[in-house]
Amino acid sequence: MGKDIRLSRERVAGASAFYGKNQITPQRTLLRIEVDLVDGQGIYAFDIKKKGKDKSITERSITDNDLFVVDSLGLALTVEKDAAPGTAPLLSYPLINGLHLPAGIKGFTDNHAYAVYNGILSVKTDQTVNISAYPTANFLRVPQTQPVGVLTSEDVVVTTGIQPEFDLDSVLTQLSETLVFAGNHETEIKLEAPVKADVTLGVPADYTGKAVLLVDGWLFAGGAKPQYAIDGNPFKNAI
Repeated sequence: MGKDIRLSRERVAGASAFYGKNQITPQRTLLRIEVDLVDGQGIYAFDIKKKGKDKSITERSITDNDLFVVDSLGLALTVEKDAAPGTAPLLSYPLINGLHLPAGIKGFTDNHAYAVYNGILSVKTDQTVNISAYPTANFLRVPQTQPVGVLTSEDVVVTTGIQPEFDLDSVLTQLSETLVFAGNHETEIKLEAPVKADVTLGVPADYTGKAVLLVDGWLFAGGAKPQYAIDGNPFKNAI
């Protein structure tokens, strides 16, 4: 889906001028927050301030002092080898495991992970609901070309070598409204998927299936400090 570049620029034009006078330059940043998928569980919370031992090497979050202006949201999946974090590709659909996958790449053992794309995403700042029920189906992108197997004359199935496809621009959805994350406030981002208690979201042994929240926008490092909640800052009310 195409982005409105003019809208993107307008989101941060005033803030860039204000923070520039305070030696803070906006950085185009992609936040990445992951949650492990659990059998029988349909509700997950994404912590945009995740830190410490709970934060994986592929995640990127904000600090208590940061201000982040959101341009686009995305939701992806990944099936990661427990012994090799950071090596699994992002998926825009529930890739199913099988002999047709290239060596080293795994998918889900069944199609139950499609429940992630039959749910909703909500965002709340303190007690203010920013997004109440955004359909996660808007993030689903099933590529026309997918990994397949070929049966040889010896009746052996071999992979075509095609990799799972992922296009970040097509997964990210640009918001029409302005959404700002301030590290000094509580932001609740929740995924609700229709998963019954007896449903498994299976992955191969020694692998973990994850839902991955992607947030594209501008980071104003240290921009949520109290001294910036003043006139002239278009986002002063967010601090």
